[in-house]
Amino acid sequence: MKHRRYAAVLFALSALIMLPVGSSLAQHSGTSAHDLRIEQDKSLSDAERASMHAHLQACTELGLADDQLDVLFPQHEPQYSAAARLRMQERVIELAGEGLSVDLVCDKIGEGMMKHAPEPQIELAAQRMGEYVGAAHHYMESAREDGVSGLGDPVAEQHLERGLAMNMWRGLHHDELDDLRTRARERMQDGDCTLTDVAAAAETVTELKEIGVDGGLAMSLCGDALAEGYAAEHMRGMGHMAMYADMNGESGTEFCERLHEQIQAHAGFEHMQGT
Repeated sequence: MKHRRYAAVLFALSALIMLPVGSSLAQHSGTSAHDLRIEQDKSLSDAERASMHAHLQACTELGLADDQLDVLFPQHEPQYSAAARLRMQERVIELAGEGLSVDLVCDKIGEGMMKHAPEPQIELAAQRMGEYVGAAHHYMESAREDGVSGLGDPVAEQHLERGLAMNMWRGLHHDELDDLRTRARERMQDGDCTLTDVAAAAETVTELKEIGVDGGLAMSLCGDALAEGYAAEHMRGMGHMAMYADMNGESGTEFCERLHEQIQAHAGFEHMQGT
């Protein structure tokens, strides 16, 4: 279904781009503020302008919000070449056409524009984040195929996917995600495991690594907690306790080692709070 939707968008794009040069705006039933921005952009060739209009129509049909359109079709003097802007727009259209969230990609583009990031850097950021969004979606689908329970709410699941993509941006590795899937399967031998549980474990690994905890220790701690059946809020709680300890001058690594000993002793989260 997603691929048919994306194919339809591509067909519409190609049809618009093939319009006679200069006729794209005239043939629109209405002229939006974003269309006017494209028309007033003196840096564009006629062919680039037609492509921009086509991309705008595709984005509108795919339901992008006004603030996302403002990022892709900015009002101010363009900082980047038309070719770069078109490529970033195409990446967003591709993701949206597959039914994936484009929030994070648009955020990265907007952030780069605000910081006046070099063109190669902002393009790379948009490309990387797009890859992480796609990888997060695929990961969640694979987890469901393993038997991990979904949430029954597409909006909530997309929120988890966005969080997972951000964790990957912040340094969570693919092999670490694969290990968490293995631990989730262990958990399901004796009980239920949800996407929220897996996402909480991934988020906690990311946070622990950011305060300097070794990745292997962070994975052992969170992987064991996941396999032992700890609730999502308890796994997040372990991360918060470790960060609090770190802020107060205690070694985050030593604190996590003590937490890990408690998990290996099958202690409940309530007992850990006195660690």
